[in-house]
Amino acid sequence: MIGSRQISRIARCSLVAGLFVLASCDDGTAPQGQNAPPPPTVTVVTVAERDILTERLFVGRLEAYDTVDLHARITGFLLEDRFIDGQRVEVGDLLFQIDAAPFQADVALAKANVAKAQAVVDQTRGQSERTEILFGQGDVTTTKLETDRAAYQQAVAELAATKAQLLQAEIELGYTSILAPIAGRVSASTYSVGSLINSSSEALANVTALDPIYVTFAANETAMLTVKRERLEAGLDAAFDEDAGPGSRVIPMLLLPDGTQYEFPGEVDYVESNVDVRTGTIGIRAVFPNTEELLSPGQFVTVILADDAPTRGITVSQSAVQKDKDGAFVLVVDEENMVSERRIELGDEDGTEFVVDSGLASGDVVIIQGILKVRPGTPVNPVLADSNGGG
Repeated sequence: MIGSRQISRIARCSLVAGLFVLASCDDGTAPQGQNAPPPPTVTVVTVAERDILTERLFVGRLEAYDTVDLHARITGFLLEDRFIDGQRVEVGDLLFQIDAAPFQADVALAKANVAKAQAVVDQTRGQSERTEILFGQGDVTTTKLETDRAAYQQAVAELAATKAQLLQAEIELGYTSILAPIAGRVSASTYSVGSLINSSSEALANVTALDPIYVTFAANETAMLTVKRERLEAGLDAAFDEDAGPGSRVIPMLLLPDGTQYEFPGEVDYVESNVDVRTGTIGIRAVFPNTEELLSPGQFVTVILADDAPTRGITVSQSAVQKDKDGAFVLVVDEENMVSERRIELGDEDGTEFVVDSGLASGDVVIIQGILKVRPGTPVNPVLADSNGGG
């Protein structure tokens, strides 16, 4: 019979032998007949430099190029208005006529006073000249001479005063005709014919110039700093000088409320010198042609601000970009089809792509699809996309 000690020894030997077999099977070699999984397939692009036309979007509001309120400058009855509400008027068109009869009478009276004063001047001048002769002959006293001279000088001063009164009367007569000071559209009249109006009355109407037209918008200080720095790095004018040559100006364009793009480009004509401390923005104004008066003051539009010449740069599809607490990065594939992480600095958006300021170079292969299937340090099967994100 086999003793208990012998049985125990056999069991221990069997256990050791089993562990040895297991260890030999776990040497990293797959069992015969079982293949390792293939590397995952990912879609990649080869990035390259291309022309980039940088565009930035802002919310803007249209403003009239010029607007003038029409006020009465004298007191009188409104006799007629010479326009249809809303019609287009030109400079010098008669818009309102105030009763001119009282002012015509004032002019006539002033002219009569001028004639009267002129007659007195002629009379006193002749008297003064005769007294001068008599004084030279010793026939009149010094007092008489001085009195006649003073009378003449007073008459001359009186003539000047009456001429000034005539001029004032003629000016006020001119105020009875209210003319269009600018070309544009005239509003509805505030007063009816027959109303008594004066300089304290509210505006009779206003004229608004619509061609050209302004659009004003505000850019945050960070965006403006970026724009100016990029322009300087590209050898362009950071001050948006409207007199600068091609390639150095910023060209504004408009997207209208219905989503269509306005066909005429504009021109930046004013940039505020200071940042608004309340909002952290800088005010910008652009001017656009509006010959067909499609644009109206008060409308909100989207302003597209673009350089008039492209710059060279690298872009990458937004689907390739990942972000974490340390910033943005992409996954690149090397010549041995191994994946690695690449940190990048992003610039502006360019359609469905990001402009890459740093971190990528022409020829880099970037994964744009299948990112979730891979991790850095693993092999992949890269498949080139039909069109790459690098241009």
